[in-house]
Amino acid sequence: SQLRVVARVVPHFLRIGSLLALVTIFFGWFGVVLFPTETQTFQKTSAQWPSEGDLYFPNLREGMWNLLVLMSTANYPDVALPAYWRSRWSMLFFIAYLLIAMFFMMNLLLATVYNVYQDEEAARAKFVEDNRRANLQAAFDLVKSTSHGATGVDPVALRAVFAELNQHRDIRYIDDERSELLLRALEEDPTTPTGSHSLKKIDYAGFVRICSLIELDDLDVSEDESLLFLPGRATLGRFVNSPTFEYAVDALVFVNAVAVAVQTRDEVFGKTSRRSEHSGGLFWEVLETGLALFYLAEMCVKLYALGFKRYFKFKRNQLDAAVAVASTVTTFVVFYPNAYSDTTLIRYVLVVRLARLVRVLEAIPDFQVIGEAFLKMLPAASRLLKFLFCATFVAATLGMALFGGAINTGPNLDKLKDTDFYASGYAPLNFNDMWSAYVTLFAVLVVNNWQVLVEGYVAVAGVNARLFFIAFYCLGTLICVNLAVAFVIDAFSVEFDKTKKHQQEERLKASQRRDAAKSPGVRRSLSVDRPTTAAETP
Repeated sequence: SQLRVVARVVPHFLRIGSLLALVTIFFGWFGVVLFPTETQTFQKTSAQWPSEGDLYFPNLREGMWNLLVLMSTANYPDVALPAYWRSRWSMLFFIAYLLIAMFFMMNLLLATVYNVYQDEEAARAKFVEDNRRANLQAAFDLVKSTSHGATGVDPVALRAVFAELNQHRDIRYIDDERSELLLRALEEDPTTPTGSHSLKKIDYAGFVRICSLIELDDLDVSEDESLLFLPGRATLGRFVNSPTFEYAVDALVFVNAVAVAVQTRDEVFGKTSRRSEHSGGLFWEVLETGLALFYLAEMCVKLYALGFKRYFKFKRNQLDAAVAVASTVTTFVVFYPNAYSDTTLIRYVLVVRLARLVRVLEAIPDFQVIGEAFLKMLPAASRLLKFLFCATFVAATLGMALFGGAINTGPNLDKLKDTDFYASGYAPLNFNDMWSAYVTLFAVLVVNNWQVLVEGYVAVAGVNARLFFIAFYCLGTLICVNLAVAFVIDAFSVEFDKTKKHQQEERLKASQRRDAAKSPGVRRSLSVDRPTTAAETP
């Protein structure tokens, strides 16, 4: 799907790219005329600054190359300073090019990519929905039956379908309890006791609704209701989920942050003496051990109250468990008498513990919405990352074929010594192996100082080496990176709205459950939330 998006972007990119090329050619030609070389003017106007023409506009080819780099802002303001030293008015040339090429055309390219991405996503969503509707109709036709003049799916046949679906790992397991919940969701009378279903046949609309409910992760009962099924754990479960317990944990996380700040104050303020032993000696050792044990105890209590599956369902619990286990294991490995007693390892774990500060930010509604939206868009982002990884792999393979071994300490060293590439220590950025090739191309994606990187390859392989990097810059940065920006804008906006709406609905449901709990005699239902009926009132 990402390849199809890129294929649709390329024609639009070529149209905008051709305009950009014409602008660059015009400004390059104008720059050659506007900034002559010293050999052309036969005078040196300044002994401190070489002329603009000698450095950046000796001919049209070099002028266009430096303007292309200027479009990525990698060589600004260096490219303009020689001319600016002689005349302040010369800055208008560079400002005009940046306004047209970078601020207008590059953003126009981003807008084009974004529109193409939205169109492709809308077409893909329509294709998926049409496919889903056709498959549901085909599935309904396979399992439906006709008896006593009624056509539909028998609940017994539907349970057989559930059993078959349980053989597939990409479908959430449907046990007997979940099967009852799915069928009860279709009953006209929600007060019918579990197991005595009034449904005789399930029509197509009900079949589609059940298939939609199967996809949900939170069809099962609420937190407090689920704990009632675990004897002796309901009270403990309500306690660990209470705001008081969460506030106490947050307070200890804050104390942990203060302790880390005090212990790492030498590093924070840049002092040269980095002590390997902890500041305060025994006090800090006791505090660290106590915090590690508390985090471990908190994890164990929640695991006991919620169960393994429900505990690890939440991202914050996964983070807490990782920090708790790492803190406990590291603390005991270091302080328990053994051959390894380097306390600097605990410093690393102390910094990792600060990740628990995320749970404090989670208490702020806006941060919680942003965080959940970010996590939900990660699976979809993997498609784009896979495509970018494959495109970079192809470019890296081609780069190894063209420049493999060109950057070395042998005969090419003399060619590199007079370049900024060599002076900047860029020699590790080469195509001598796949890892180095990936790192080198990632530097081109970032575009900072990429002209210095290209200079080294021009020195050893000739000026035509620029064509390889320009091609990857167009594909990787101008197309793929802009596609990534378009994806983030679109996906994050959608997930942000969905997450915010979901949280509002959850808060409303929680408020309704609290109100229902205050009313005596109201029976809790194991299915979805519903209004209290007259049969349930005392």
